[in-house]
Amino acid sequence: MRSMFGIVATVAVFGTSISFSMPALAVIPLSGAVGVTVNAGVGNAPPALADSSMVSWLGVPTGMTTATSVFAGNVVTGGVSSFGTARALWTSANAGFAGLGVGWSFSLQPGAGGGFANNAADPKNWIYSFQTTGPATFNLTYSVSAFGSPFGLHGWNLFEGANQLTNLTNGSDPTTAGTFSHAIGGPGVYTFSLQNGANISAGDLNDYSGQMSGEFSWEIVENFGAVPEPATWAMMILGFGLIGAQMRRRNPVTATA
Repeated sequence: MRSMFGIVATVAVFGTSISFSMPALAVIPLSGAVGVTVNAGVGNAPPALADSSMVSWLGVPTGMTTATSVFAGNVVTGGVSSFGTARALWTSANAGFAGLGVGWSFSLQPGAGGGFANNAADPKNWIYSFQTTGPATFNLTYSVSAFGSPFGLHGWNLFEGANQLTNLTNGSDPTTAGTFSHAIGGPGVYTFSLQNGANISAGDLNDYSGQMSGEFSWEIVENFGAVPEPATWAMMILGFGLIGAQMRRRNPVTATA
């Protein structure tokens, strides 16, 4: 049985029902951040330009927004602009929302030597580190849309630490939507992030642009179906044995002639 305090279980030991409870999951927020890194370059123009912007919190979750953009080129060659935005809201330690966007625009003249835009030099657009007191499940609901020419935008993937958990990216069109769940094994510190792979390199494109936006909602819920650790089972069995032994001593059997 579930209660607001956790899981309450009832077992029978030597004919007597005994109830015990396991505490509810606690999620402790440690840090969070949103960030954008963009760069752009033109073949025959000055060196590539890059910019990044990141905002973060420690200990106490808060809403955050950041954005940045760069333009590479000149009046002769034309240019390439690259831009990105990121915003996030933690409604609690267990749930929140992130809205992310990246894109580019090419306005190159013939003979410019081509150009490129890369929004994935530092791909982490959303990061959350937290501590849990027990097994949990991280649930993600996502919706990614593309505008203009989608080639090269790729999309976002979810990571736990350095481990990629999803395979949602597509170099031809990042448009996708759905849900994803990932089990967290037990007590510990975890870091989840959303990372993009947007990059493009092309010839003298003119009047060419593409951008994508992603809406992500997430929650961390208690994993009631998790199997207790061996040490937990051992403690429970030992406890039941001690209770049974005490009950036998309290209820001696009297022989009658």
